[in-house]
Formats: sequence, structure tokens, C-alpha cells
Amino acid sequence: EGFSRHRAHEQIVEFLRMAGDVARHHDLVVAIEPLRRQESNILNTGAEALEMVRAAKHSNVRMIIDYYHLREENEDPKILETAQREIVHLHFANPHGRLWPHDLAEDDHYADFFRYLKKIGYSGGISIEGKGTFENDGAASRTFFRTAVA
Repeated sequence: EGFSRHRAHEQIVEFLRMAGDVARHHDLVVAIEPLRRQESNILNTGAEALEMVRAAKHSNVRMIIDYYHLREENEDPKILETAQREIVHLHFANPHGRLWPHDLAEDDHYADFFRYLKKIGYSGGISIEGKGTFENDGAASRTFFRTAVA
């Protein structure tokens, strides 16, 4: 707060270029993740992350899309299609409580999200990032994802 968004953007891009160089040296990729406004005052949407990745112009700088943050920011899941070449990983949580997902009926927007994932042929990783445990939620979440991407 009280800091120029333009200057912050410049600093982040500069840092991403440096981090990208280090990542390249170690055969790694730096992936930035947009976070909802309650958690960050910059990079709150996939569109903003995509803009930052494109500004960095570095082959080792990419992005993550997190379903929970996408929903919290009311972002259109079409960002998956727009940013498909830059997305290297996904995070996922049921936005109603930030829980492990169990059922496609839990959220009205799951269908659109997975429709875009299928449309772009996404085959990368996806991690659950929410409240739950393997013992109590693992089987239901595994079934959820298998059904969602079928």
C-alpha cells in the first residue's frame, strides 16, 4: 500500500527475469500464482499473472492457476484457454470452505473449469491445496478428479 503499482510491476518483472535465469541454469521453471485480494495486493487474477509472465519474456517463467483463488476473484475460467501456453501447474480446492473437493455438485462453476481444461488438453500436474486429509478425503477427491476429467 502506498507504493506505485507500476513500480511494483517493474520490480516483479525484473525479479522474475533474474529468477528465470537461475531456474534455467538448474533446469527448473519459476511459476507465479495469483492470489485473492485478501491475501495479496498484486497479482490477484490469472489475467494479471499472464500479463506478468508475458512481460518477463523468459522461457523459465510460467504460471499456476488456483481454482480457489479464481473463484474468489470471480475470474472467468476462460483464462485457462487464454493462458494455456503459460500454465505449468494447477492448485485446487472447493471454494466453499477451501476444502478437498468431493463432488462435482459442490460448486456451480466446476463444470466450466473442467470443460476448459479438457478443451486445451491440459495434462500437467494438479495439487489439492485445502483443508482435508488423505485418510478422510483422498478417495473422494481422487474420484472427483477422475470424473471431472473423464
